[in-house]
Order: sequence, then C-alpha cells, then structure tokens
Amino acid sequence: MCVADISAESLKKADVLFSLRGVRPRADVTVGDGLSVLPQPAGAIAILGMGGHTLAGILEKGREQLQRAVLILSAHTETHVLRRQLAALGYWISVEKIAQAAGRFYVILRAEPGEEAYSEKQIWLGPRLMETKDPHYPAYLAWQMRVNAPKRTQEAARYMQWLKEEAQRVCNSTDD
Repeated sequence: MCVADISAESLKKADVLFSLRGVRPRADVTVGDGLSVLPQPAGAIAILGMGGHTLAGILEKGREQLQRAVLILSAHTETHVLRRQLAALGYWISVEKIAQAAGRFYVILRAEPGEEAYSEKQIWLGPRLMETKDPHYPAYLAWQMRVNAPKRTQEAARYMQWLKEEAQRVCNSTDD
C-alpha cells in the first residue's frame, strides 16, 4: 500500500502503528499531497479523516490518478459536498456505513466508477443510508439534528427539514 500525508509528523505516527501491527514491510510511507504520490494506478484508494471540501478537492485535483479505482472515503464534515463531487467525477455510491467513535458519527462510503443520478435530498442524506437498516441510523439522524440545529442558513434549514422527515420515516417504518 502507498500511504501519504502532507504532515511528516502524522506519517511518523502511522509508521510506528504499521510496525506494531506487523504490516510495515507492505507500506510505502510518503510525505506528499493527495493522489500525486501514487507511483502507479491503484485498484482501491482510501481517503479518510478530513472535511468534505478537502476530500472533494483532493479527488478533483487527482482525477487523472483515479484510473477508475474503487474509492473508500470518509468525510468528517460536509459529506454532501463529497457525494456531489463523486457524481461529477463519474462515480456512484455503492455502500454507505455509519461508524461511531468518541460520541461522533462518521459515514464511510464506497464509490465505484459508474453513473447514478441523485436528488438533492439524497446528496445531503446519502442514497444508501436512506435505504439502510443500519442500527446506528436513527441515532445518527438525531445526532445530525443536534449538530446542525444551531446553524442559521437557508441550506441548514432545508437539511434540518430533510433530517426530520427521514427520522419520522425511519421511526414509522414497519419493515424489518
């Protein structure tokens, strides 16, 4: 695997972790910016732990390096921006999973080359999340409502309305 970060300090931590886990011989650890560090086309690319705008920018800037790789992504904020960028790059979201750690929720996406049209509501809520039976989904929706309640923009108001509608739908669902 090729592991990159623009922070040499972060890479030192990763290097130690890889050594502890016994996978260091399989990791090429490189200081670099985005996808420009890829030495050859990759079958899968994972980018995690940044905001949606940053992830979208990395994908846009590195679009030539994508080479139709499967993408594993997790934006800590503004996931809707990432979903919109994936559609613009010719990727569809095949999987969305919710993870919870330290009182926060994270959405992990798998995107594959291909086309799928999304409504604005799906861009914001997640097309696969809206289909999910994930046990974390109701708590994730409630958390999103708490986090976004103080925001006073028209965009935030629309998102809050969609969150409330989705929470109501999920709570009233009789599907198993």
